[in-house]
Amino acid sequence: MEIKATSKNNAATVKRLQRVAFRVANGHVIFCAGGILILLMLLVHLIVSKGFKHFFLGYLILLAVWLGTYAYSYFIVPRRAYRKDKRIRKAENAITFSDNAVTVISTTDTSFEKQVVPYEEVYRMCEDPTHFYIFISPEIGYTVDKSSMKGGTETVLRRKLFGYFGQKRYILFNKDVTED
Repeated sequence: MEIKATSKNNAATVKRLQRVAFRVANGHVIFCAGGILILLMLLVHLIVSKGFKHFFLGYLILLAVWLGTYAYSYFIVPRRAYRKDKRIRKAENAITFSDNAVTVISTTDTSFEKQVVPYEEVYRMCEDPTHFYIFISPEIGYTVDKSSMKGGTETVLRRKLFGYFGQKRYILFNKDVTED
C-alpha cells in the first residue's frame, strides 16, 4: 500500500526541519548540559570565594556567550539556511511511502529531482503532532505535513515506519517543534 503526501518548502518548513535536526543531533542536550555546568560553577564560586568579584564577572560572560550561542543555533541558523539555498525556497515535494522505500519528487521553477531511498538507507525518521520528518542524511531532510496524506492514515504510516526504523531511528516528539 502506498501513502502519498506533499509539502512545500517555505521559511516555516525549513525552520521546522532545522530545529528537528538540531534536536536529533542532541544539540539541545549538549547546550543544556553546558549551561547547567556553567551555573553550577557559578554557584560553587559564590559559595567558596567571597572576595574575587572579577571571576564572578567571568562566569557571567561565559553564561551570556552560552545563551547567545544557543539562541543563534536555534533561531538564526534556520533562517540563514533558508536564505542561503535558493533552490529549496519554492520547492514542492511529492512524497510516496511504498512498501520498501520512500520516493521524493522535488520540483522548482527550474528543476525536477526524483530520489528513491530504501528504508534501510534512511538516516532517521521523526514525528511531532503535525508533521513527519524524513532525514536522508544528517543534513538532508524533508518535512511531511500530516494533513496532506492520502492513501492511509498517520497511524498506519507510523506503525509501518516504526517497524522499519525501530526505537533508535524513529523519534517521536510530544509537542510541535516550533513551539518556543
